[in-house]
Amino acid sequence: MAASRYRLSTDDDAIIRVQLSPDSRLTITEAESIVDEIKELRKGQKAVVLTDITRHEGFTSDRETRDFLAHPDIGEIVNACAILIGSPMGGFLGNFFLRINKPPYKVRLFTSEKKAVEWLKKNIS
Repeated sequence: MAASRYRLSTDDDAIIRVQLSPDSRLTITEAESIVDEIKELRKGQKAVVLTDITRHEGFTSDRETRDFLAHPDIGEIVNACAILIGSPMGGFLGNFFLRINKPPYKVRLFTSEKKAVEWLKKNIS
C-alpha cells in the first residue's frame, strides 16, 4: 500500500487542516479520501478547511480532481477553504483553479497562516 501524500488534522478551533506532501500531485483518489475524512470529522456540519501548499514549488492536480473539488456536492460539505501558498507559482495555480473551476464554497489564497485562520473562523457555521 502506498504511503499517503497528505495529512489531515483538526483541533479545538474546528478548522480542518490538510497538509500535502512536498512532491504531491493531488489525484482524484486522494481528493475523494480527503473529502470522506472531512465528512467523518464534521459529522454533518459544514467544514472550514486550511489547505497548506507552502512546501510546493509547483503543486498540481488533474482536471478530473479539480472538477471534483468544484462540484456542487462539495459545497454541502465545505463552507470555506483557505489555501496557504508560499510562492508566486502557488498563487498562480490557485487563482487558475478559482477562475476555471469556480468552487461552490468560499475560497481565498493566503500567505499568512494567521490571517487564513482568522478568515476561516469567520466562516464556521
